[in-house]
Parts: sequence; C-alpha cells; structure tokens
Amino acid sequence: MRDKLEDRLQRAKRQRAEFLRQRGLQHSSVRVNWNKMHQQADLLSRKLARCWRQFLRSRRTTIDLAKRL
Repeated sequence: MRDKLEDRLQRAKRQRAEFLRQRGLQHSSVRVNWNKMHQQADLLSRKLARCWRQFLRSRRTTIDLAKRL
C-alpha cells in the first residue's frame, strides 16, 4: 500500500515537471514569435513609407497606381 502511494507520488511529480517544462517551452516560443512579428512589422512599415514617398514624388494619382497593378 505504501509503495503504491510512493509510486503515485513519484509519477505525479514527473508529470508535473513535464507539464511545467512544456509550458515553459510554449511561452518562450511565443516570445520569439512575438519579437519576430514586431521586427517584420517594422520592416514592412519602412517599406510602405518608402513606396508611398516614391509614389508622392511621381505626382501620379491612385488610379494610375491601381492600373499599374
């Protein structure tokens, strides 16, 4: 009886440790993806600003822009 209880306790400890390990991995991957997403958003914002400035310098209308695409 006591051995069974100890076995169950050890198994519960292992399962809890595995759960915490998995949870930690998920949180760190979310942080990595979040940082990457922000970097890509910054890059996209710069590209859009550059394209918009170029469009303004060309002195064309948005209709011309739509026709080109």
